[in-house]
Amino acid sequence: MNYLSVTDSIKKCLLEYNVDLENVTAFVSDKCELHAKSI
Repeated sequence: MNYLSVTDSIKKCLLEYNVDLENVTAFVSDKCELHAKSI
């Protein structure tokens, strides 16, 4: 699965709901880093 295309679709979805992308991006990247470290 292409990570960037998934991210783009998520961003479009969030924009429709006026979610703060800065906060979401930081949250997601934190979770992904934790997940990567746990593997």
